Amino acid sequence: MTDDDSTTKFPFLVLAVCILLTVGATYSFYQSAKNKDSIRFSNEVKRIQLAVENKLNLYVALLKGGRGFVESNREIKRENFSDYVKSLELEKNYVGVQGIGFTKVIAAEEREAFVEKMKSEGYVEFNIFPAAEKNFYLIVTYLEPFNQSNQKSIGFDMSGESNRNEALDRARDSGEAASSAKVNLVQEKEGFSETGFLIFLPIYKNGKLPLSIEDRKKNIIGYIYSPFRASDFLSEIQNDKSASDIKLKIYDGEVSTENLLAKTTEPQKLSASNEIEENYTAQNVLNVAGRKWIIQYDSAPSFTAQSSLGWTPFIFIIGAIFSFLLFGMT
Repeated sequence: MTDDDSTTKFPFLVLAVCILLTVGATYSFYQSAKNKDSIRFSNEVKRIQLAVENKLNLYVALLKGGRGFVESNREIKRENFSDYVKSLELEKNYVGVQGIGFTKVIAAEEREAFVEKMKSEGYVEFNIFPAAEKNFYLIVTYLEPFNQSNQKSIGFDMSGESNRNEALDRARDSGEAASSAKVNLVQEKEGFSETGFLIFLPIYKNGKLPLSIEDRKKNIIGYIYSPFRASDFLSEIQNDKSASDIKLKIYDGEVSTENLLAKTTEPQKLSASNEIEENYTAQNVLNVAGRKWIIQYDSAPSFTAQSSLGWTPFIFIIGAIFSFLLFGMT
């Protein structure tokens, strides 16, 4: 090989080495940015899961307070129940809760006297619905705040609807809070269906939990409960900063279209610095007062917009320019 050949090939050798270094640096940067995004996504999923669990625990604690109120009063009437719920300031302290209600167990022979009692408390048009002849009824007796939506539930017999009845039976037999499966809320406007769920807490005679299931069935007097719009519940979670860049879907039970309880609205797409987008997904299972929830997480475009991945093409371009500059100089 002559000196002229070496001189001719050397610039190409420099170019090849620089291009290889550029490709290596670009790939290394891409992997580092991707790993950081993966960790960031995982951390946000954990924060969202914790936020969901904390909110549900708060709701159960709220119901336990309501049960304590009922057990500490010899007689529950519309006025003192209303005063109690007002003192809680639900809209301020428990955003997402549609109300607190009391469902009473009424035997068939007590039905007429119960209807008259409710009318004497101001529910002049009170009636039990849907109408049916039964051995006992589970009647929505009070539900506060007594707004236009909640008053539609007064008199509703929950024992006639399978998803509610299953949760009521589970709460009664376990003595613990029980969440219902997906239901259509009675509170919604006629012709408008809104899915939600309810959480029930049983109340027994003398305020004591009977030891056996049989005794619990004999001594159950009612339930304190709260209804929740699934969309409102999820909106509260999404409003949290940690959830703003994650799309959520909650399923009651197994993943299927009919079991979809709620999903978040698509966050507004932010303009990323380039078209490189990585989609991150995760799924976990929560025990919600005896019901299995499956939560699916997907990264939104706004999540990618905050990523360093957008710099990947620029790293390569800058490296390539530098490589050709060296090539020209040699």
